[in-house]
Amino acid sequence: MIHRFSTFLALFVLLSAGHSIGRPLNMGPDTKELKTQHFRFQHRPQQETLVRKLAGQAEKARTRLCKMYVSCPDATTLIQVATDEKDFLGIQPSGAHIDWAAGVAYADLNLIILRVDRSMMLTIEETLVHEISHILLLNYAQKRPPRWFIEGLAIYQADQDLITRFEAVAAASVSDSVIPLANLTKSFPATEKGRSLAYAQSGLFVQYLVNQFGEEGIRKLIEGLHHSVPFPLAVQEALGSPLKDLENQWLESMNRYGWVKALTSQWVIWSLISILFLLALWVARRRVRRGKKRLQREEEREWDYIQ
Repeated sequence: MIHRFSTFLALFVLLSAGHSIGRPLNMGPDTKELKTQHFRFQHRPQQETLVRKLAGQAEKARTRLCKMYVSCPDATTLIQVATDEKDFLGIQPSGAHIDWAAGVAYADLNLIILRVDRSMMLTIEETLVHEISHILLLNYAQKRPPRWFIEGLAIYQADQDLITRFEAVAAASVSDSVIPLANLTKSFPATEKGRSLAYAQSGLFVQYLVNQFGEEGIRKLIEGLHHSVPFPLAVQEALGSPLKDLENQWLESMNRYGWVKALTSQWVIWSLISILFLLALWVARRRVRRGKKRLQREEEREWDYIQ
């Protein structure tokens, strides 16, 4: 199951402080531009219909995401839409070379680059919301949060396939292969399997925090980061418990629901389908037998009356 969302982890890249990245590049003489209140879209002429749709969705998404902040960052974000991989690489700032992602956010530049690619698992609309989440959080927080929180919040806010993540982490919790959050502070593992699990854990743990403390709790946490409170202290002040305690409680809950892995296995699913089919067949045959008996009784009563 972890393999199933290896495609997902290759969709998003976040680059900000600490990376040697140049200024945004001009997309060329054929570039079209569309401005909204908080975004400036640059695109190719053939993408005009798509970009008009994205522009409206971007403003709606921003309004929704801004509910997580006491005061939402007001800077205009440049969104460049590439037609394909070559275009995607060509418009990335100097010093960057990300060829496998569907979207990339440069928080320091207030820049998002999206790639139109139907082969990607997630839609360009989902990718857009994910990247906007990165831009808003990192422009608001004066104290940089850990990587797992940045990605987890974006996954939660974009509502991205949490059921698949639940399966992966539930299976890992049973086999004791869950990655400690302390190991996901600055970066994710280099292996595909490790990155997959890291994204899964990040999204699910943030979802767990929202379930326990509501979005108001996350809002208080982010506000602490806005006032330069270190992340562990911001968690303690906003949620009332040390981060390590919350992590342990979450892991206990995942262990309790580790059976989800078994229930979602292919063998069990097909077994359930077979049982349901046999049950439906039995019910149908029973109804036919009852119908025949009823007709037989009616015929007998009718014959007695005629006589």
